[in-house]
Amino acid sequence: RMLIAISDGIRHYWYLGIAAIAVIVPLLKQKHISEKRKSLFDRLKLKLPLLGDFNKKVMLAEFTRTFALLLDNGVPVLEAIQITVPTINNEVFRAELEKVHNDLVVGTPLSQGMKKSAWFPPFLTDMIAVGERGGNLRDVLLEVAVFYEREVSKINKILTSLLEPAIILVMGLVVGFIVMAMLLPVFEINMGVS
Repeated sequence: RMLIAISDGIRHYWYLGIAAIAVIVPLLKQKHISEKRKSLFDRLKLKLPLLGDFNKKVMLAEFTRTFALLLDNGVPVLEAIQITVPTINNEVFRAELEKVHNDLVVGTPLSQGMKKSAWFPPFLTDMIAVGERGGNLRDVLLEVAVFYEREVSKINKILTSLLEPAIILVMGLVVGFIVMAMLLPVFEINMGVS
């Protein structure tokens, strides 16, 4: 009955699926999404069970790498943060970095400004504090960037290796459902006849 209902639904209401795709695809590709909606979507991306941690680490790797390269080329910390903020494609992180920049302007150390935010992990803020105290912030940021890039690569390998079995499992369940839906009535008829 479920298989017949799904089949009938697809046959009679196929145009609703096409309409939904026609509405959803342009919404996802829309470049000028309102800041509030983009911020909400970006916050959701960071809170997803497995992908949230992955997205966060990708963001931190990009931020630390860009920041370290700017410092390496002699750009002062204040300017480097200002240049790095627009390169971040996540509204939540961008807003937090703007707060850090504002704290830097009034004389708060970079690590202290970052510790105020829950989005920056203690590992990052502690490493930056060590770099500030030792006067080698650029080297520390490069080490942090390498660490996060390694973590991203590790998670990427795990997700890729899990994808194939997950697809096989889903396809197996779909095929199993269809086979059961077709063979179960046949068995029931045979049991009734005998």
